[in-house]
Amino acid sequence: MENMTESNPKTYRFYVVSPTKFLILYLGTLGLYGSYWFYKHYSLYLESSDEEITPILGKIMSVMIGAVISILFVHLIFKLFEKQAKNIGEYTNSLSIFATIYVIFFITAKAGDHFIKDYSSSALLLSLFITGWSLYNAQKVANIACEDIEGTTNNKLTSLNYGWLILGGVLWFSFLCL
Repeated sequence: MENMTESNPKTYRFYVVSPTKFLILYLGTLGLYGSYWFYKHYSLYLESSDEEITPILGKIMSVMIGAVISILFVHLIFKLFEKQAKNIGEYTNSLSIFATIYVIFFITAKAGDHFIKDYSSSALLLSLFITGWSLYNAQKVANIACEDIEGTTNNKLTSLNYGWLILGGVLWFSFLCL
């Protein structure tokens, strides 16, 4: 990755989505939207960076990043959001705590779901809301970095979004009733 200096900062592209739309899709799909969210951020970052990576490997990594590997990528992408936002003079806080919170609650939810027989649904819901809150805060900074603070270029739900929300409704029903 190219060094970012004050005189010649590297500009990266990230996924822009309005905070409201993000929350609707993340919570409405029981967090599945998070996989797509990581995939989009990572693939746009790769397209706009000078890193050399083969297209096939990049696609494979993007899909893997969007799933469980997000815990390895979250600190990096949050740091890139920060740097880009700072370069345009709009952000000075750190997202590091949000990345750490995301990792802790993501791992806790996955481990609890798979290894603890009586892991409560309320613990899973708590993890869902806390990981969503972490990503929500990062998305706001990504929007700042892309100079679209409110995410107006991607603030409307599309028919594909509604399809995912219907799938999310089925997941919510399964989660709450079965």
